[in-house]
This record gives sequence, structure tokens and C-alpha cells, in this order.
Amino acid sequence: QGNDGDIRRGAAGDHAQQRALAAAGAREDAHPLALPASQQALAGTGNYIEDDYNIFTWYATLPSYGNTVWMGIQYFGEDYYESYYFQKYIGASYNLGEEGKYGTVAMFLYDMAPGPNPFGYDYELWPGNGLFSEGLYNKFTLMYAYPMDKLALGFYFNRSDYSNEYTEDTESENFNEAYTTLGLGLRFDLGESAYMDVAGDLTFVSYEDTDTPYGTIETDANKMMGGRARLFYEWNETITWVPYVNFRTFDYSVKAEEEGLDNWGDKAMKFDLGLGANIKVNEDNLLLFAVEPYSYMKREPSE
Repeated sequence: QGNDGDIRRGAAGDHAQQRALAAAGAREDAHPLALPASQQALAGTGNYIEDDYNIFTWYATLPSYGNTVWMGIQYFGEDYYESYYFQKYIGASYNLGEEGKYGTVAMFLYDMAPGPNPFGYDYELWPGNGLFSEGLYNKFTLMYAYPMDKLALGFYFNRSDYSNEYTEDTESENFNEAYTTLGLGLRFDLGESAYMDVAGDLTFVSYEDTDTPYGTIETDANKMMGGRARLFYEWNETITWVPYVNFRTFDYSVKAEEEGLDNWGDKAMKFDLGLGANIKVNEDNLLLFAVEPYSYMKREPSE
């Protein structure tokens, strides 16, 4: 169950509105998970509330959900043969020391999860679009967060990979692909009525295939980076304002020994501004309104 105390439990300060936001997750009869499906049901407004799924985006919130177990099956999508695929996952967090005195650790295991490129392949666009959007097996996530008086610091590590080596007589093939993400998050007080979350991450991809018509194909441009911030401002006992900003950019491409794969890749940047309002109805109910009035995206072939 989620905790709802001060910074030692992942909250910056002891704000009444924040405790109200966490109340539903702390009730014993509440569902212990806030799955990605619940975020979709909120029409993508998960960044404007306190929720246990925030730990994958706002890394310093982890201590709020210490000593918790997650497990489930989630619809992943359809594969090339239009067969349905469901992702299975399990994870747990653990407080180190009494009430998480030495921090909180967590680990999650997945059979497969989406690739870092948020755009899938579109046959009407340039060759190489959607590169590294496919999911990989053997995926895991490690997290650690340390709470202090008015500050919490969170670390995030995610890894997924696939490899296949084949040798028979004079023929051989070596195929390797991997995604690695490193993240850092902060939560800190901004006075008696406000606290702030800031997070950033860097994703590296690697790819190698030695048996192709173009000779060996390997990674060229291989990075994604992003940063985001949100502020919870308790305007009064009923309304908490939540401004939000997000920036992300990536450049993915591959190169080959032989000609034919020039500019084979995908490049994009995205910027969003939003504002949410958390309206406390009572101790067990919360209304959420959110709008993102400005969003800018630019996408093009990788050079």
C-alpha cells in the first residue's frame, strides 16, 4: 500500500492536498495497482496526479510506494500476423531500514515492453522511420530513491536486449539489439503550499546484424534524451494547481558496410506545456481537470 507522510515517504513536505491525492491508493480496500490502463482511462492525465505508476516517470516518488508488490497482464498490441499479445510483468519495492530510513529499492521484470521510439513504422514516410520502436524481450527495471528532510532523490535503470548467434559450416550470423535507459529524479519543497518534481533520462540503443544484403549493419545515431517538471501548488483546501512541462528529443539511425541504407533512421523532438487542477470533493474522491494548450513536434529522417 502507498504511504502518505512526509518526505521520508516520498512526499516533499506535509501538504494536506497531497495526502488527499494519495488517499485512494492508501485505502486497504483500494486496488493495489495503478496500471497503465488506469492512466489511459484518465485520458493521459497521469502526470497531473499522485499515482503509483508515476514511479516510472517521476523517479523520486518511489518512497511513497515502498513495500509494495505489482504483478499483472496488460494488452500489448498486435504483432505482424495480427495475433494479440499480452505483456506479463511482476515487480516489488522494499523500504531499507525503519520507514525507509536508508531509501527504497524496486525491481520489475517484463517479458517484453515497447521500444524507446514512440512512433511506429508508417509505410507512407521515409525509409527507416519507426526505427527502434519494436519491443524486446528480457526487460528489467531497477530503481532506488533516498528521501531527506525536504528533498528526495531517485535513480532509474532500465535494460532490454535480444541476441542470436548462428554458425553452421561456413555460414554464420551475429544479431544483437539492446535498449538502455538511465534516469534521475528530484522532489523538493517550495514552501508550505507547494512542492515540485523534476526528472530526466538518457536512452542508448545498440544494434548489430552481420548477415544482411548490405553487409554488417550497426548503430550510428543512438540517443534519446528528455526532461520534465511539474509543480503541485495548494491554492486552497479544495484546489491544487499542477503546471507541467515536458521536452524530449531523439536521433536514431543505422549504417551499413555496403551502399543502400543512407539516412536510414528517425529523428524527432517534442515539447509540451500543460495545466491540471485537482479538486478535492471529499476524503475519498478527487476531480481532475487538465489541458495541454501548447504542443510542438518536429520529425524528420535522421541525417
